[in-house]
Amino acid sequence: MRLRGPSPDWPDSERDCPATTAWSYKYTSGILPGMSDTTIKVPAGVRDRLAVLARERSTTIRDLVEALANAEPTAAERAAQLEENLAVLREGFGVELSDGDLDAGRAFWQSVADRPGAGK
Repeated sequence: MRLRGPSPDWPDSERDCPATTAWSYKYTSGILPGMSDTTIKVPAGVRDRLAVLARERSTTIRDLVEALANAEPTAAERAAQLEENLAVLREGFGVELSDGDLDAGRAFWQSVADRPGAGK
């Protein structure tokens, strides 16, 4: 493997810079061609927790963060799902829910979420 540095002053062969191969493997291993990488800054405690969660799942922090991001729907995705569900109720069962019905449902589920110990 032969990597060139960004300027003529940089070493341009593995002989001149033996760490080149290890460096390039360390920072490009697992990156798919065409995929860009980015860095996110999180507190050290969050990073450590992500590392533990990833290790417990036999995966990487990168894959864990991707799975977490994909598991939580966006507001637009939730709205689309609601419309699909309302269509099934309307067309399949003849049930038409009013805005008041939907508001009452949201209030109910919020009261459940607000109870002590909810979500644990």
